[in-house]
Amino acid sequence: MPHFGRSYEGAADVGWTDPLVLGSFVASSLRGTRTLLVGCGASALYMASVAGAEFYLVTLLLQEGRRFEPLAAGIAFLPLAVCITLGNMIAGRLLNPLGVQRTLPLAFAIGAAAS
Repeated sequence: MPHFGRSYEGAADVGWTDPLVLGSFVASSLRGTRTLLVGCGASALYMASVAGAEFYLVTLLLQEGRRFEPLAAGIAFLPLAVCITLGNMIAGRLLNPLGVQRTLPLAFAIGAAAS
């Protein structure tokens, strides 16, 4: 897993869209997985566990570090919350016609393009 750490370090310097960063991240993420579906499922579980912590920690940063009022910190998250909700609704509707094997990679590609 040495490439995994390097991909995060490189992303801080050159950004996530750099081909070397993306290549090392994908290579390290998919190494050791039996199928792409297992890798996508593991990534989905990881992202689901991080989202709650993200809201909590960034809210603390906004309130303590940037001196936002609690209501203003909550309102700052509205665009993110709306995008997450819409993305989940769209993904749920795509599951039946496309199946999991096409929906997960499509969702990750859209997420990567959006960031």
